[in-house]
Amino acid sequence: MGNRSENNSRVKPIFAYLRNSIKFYDTQNPLVARFVFLLMLAVIFGGYLFARPYTETFYKAFEQISRQLQSQLENKTLDLSLIGSDLYTSMINSFMTGILIILVINVFSFIAGLFYESYYYFSLIRPSQKGRESILIFLRRLPKLIIFNIMYYLLILLVVLIIMIVTGFAAMLAPFFLILFIALPFFIIVLNTLYIFKDLLILEFDVGVFRNFKMSPALTRGSRKNIILNALWPVCMGWILNTFAAGVENPLLSLFITSFLEVIILLFSIRLKVLMFIDAAFIEKKENPEVETMA
Repeated sequence: MGNRSENNSRVKPIFAYLRNSIKFYDTQNPLVARFVFLLMLAVIFGGYLFARPYTETFYKAFEQISRQLQSQLENKTLDLSLIGSDLYTSMINSFMTGILIILVINVFSFIAGLFYESYYYFSLIRPSQKGRESILIFLRRLPKLIIFNIMYYLLILLVVLIIMIVTGFAAMLAPFFLILFIALPFFIIVLNTLYIFKDLLILEFDVGVFRNFKMSPALTRGSRKNIILNALWPVCMGWILNTFAAGVENPLLSLFITSFLEVIILLFSIRLKVLMFIDAAFIEKKENPEVETMA
């Protein structure tokens, strides 16, 4: 597969998957899909609603502190007592609380997304398999999925921190290196794309945690151009659709629209990932002995 050109890629362009990716309810049991949708919407919208007061407190405190610091700089004075003030403490507390709430939202939506991903995948691959069996397989794989993803995202965080530190020092010598900060989000997107099948490999083949770090990018070989371009669609759709929510004057309605669109985009990206994996894994099963032994 490694010698296969992009023109012979088994992963098709986005338009081949678009229709099936949109129909989030199209699973073995549509009620399961609707339940997951409502659950994710409740978690995301409820979480954002709960985090909103802390976010507002943080921005207000940050704005006041910024004005005070600007005033001190204009007067060529620096009062470090600001760090110990109640305003600074309020800003830090609200920031940490907001981050914690967002983390909880992401954890719950991530697990719900994994469940939907596994249920949709088994609906396509093993349509005769009972829903209860699919759920049991998911539950058996869940600990390994959690362990791998914790390690994966910690490694990404470490790599990003190293890049930021190195870039910061390099920029002190040559400001040109600041452009790397702009390219950092694109680097993360591409890196995530290389590991786009990490969860499905565990679900289908029960790949070991450490082996998955090798197998995930290997599965994209020969199809990376289409995979990257396809994976950018949900990202771009999210940016475009969120502009509509930003134009809504009612804050509560805007928050609900944002949450609703976030769930839609998430389910769309999950279905797209599953459909691409089926094509990519078919190549591996036929041509890559290492993956074939896992099946």
